[in-house]
Amino acid sequence: ALPKALTPKSNFVAVKTCSVSPNGITLRMPAPAGEAELNKLDLYGWDTQRRAWNWVGGEVDRNSREIVGHVSSLPSAIMLVKTSPTQPILSIEMSPKANSSGGADVPLSSVIGEVSASGLYLGDLGSIAGDQSRLQSPRGAKVVPVLRNWSEKGEVNRRLLRDMLASNANRDSHVANIVTLIEAGKYSGVEIDYRGLDLKQRALFTRFASDLARELQAKGKTLTVAIPAPINVSEKWDVGGYDIATLGRSANYIKLDLSANPGALTSSQLD
Repeated sequence: ALPKALTPKSNFVAVKTCSVSPNGITLRMPAPAGEAELNKLDLYGWDTQRRAWNWVGGEVDRNSREIVGHVSSLPSAIMLVKTSPTQPILSIEMSPKANSSGGADVPLSSVIGEVSASGLYLGDLGSIAGDQSRLQSPRGAKVVPVLRNWSEKGEVNRRLLRDMLASNANRDSHVANIVTLIEAGKYSGVEIDYRGLDLKQRALFTRFASDLARELQAKGKTLTVAIPAPINVSEKWDVGGYDIATLGRSANYIKLDLSANPGALTSSQLD
């Protein structure tokens, strides 16, 4: 069954190929005749091994009225769907407590869906720095720890991120340390907010996020990846070192940081 927010707009199309390890694959499916809301059409692929639908994404080719998706591996089947709005989640960020005298008693669980608890940081050799006992944990609220490589003053530690991504051992260690943290604290998931990523690190960061998502999701936990909002340059979106489409296939949630351009929330820029 498709997720509730999706409505089929094409046949269920099985995919077979004789190609071995292609560098890239383009999928095209025509929009139904008379369908006006092309921006709400998307491609989803069926994973036979996991028995689950995976988001493929896709951009609109208005000249041919097709939805075009780009993937690195073929799904077992593909379907064109129409998306509908999902239930919004209100999340708030809470800074570390001034002391470690226990969780807060503020009845936030009836108002918000999630607390992003900051105060943990990327450390040396894939370790996690910060005091977990100081994470804000309002009673009854869903708490997701946030891991950063930048301080509250905005200072980004690019070296730590570079060193972690460049070493297989450090990358694997960081994934293991995060999973241990989430399981020990009985958190629902983790949010990764690593800044200062350049294009040379794009593939390494994508691999790290994919490995982390696989380990977390195998234990029923979620991965959120926070990234700076893309910048529109000459009618093209500059996303820096973040492969948003691929990250979106691995992570449960992608957060766009609009703090540098809050006006986008009330304009057509958001779309």
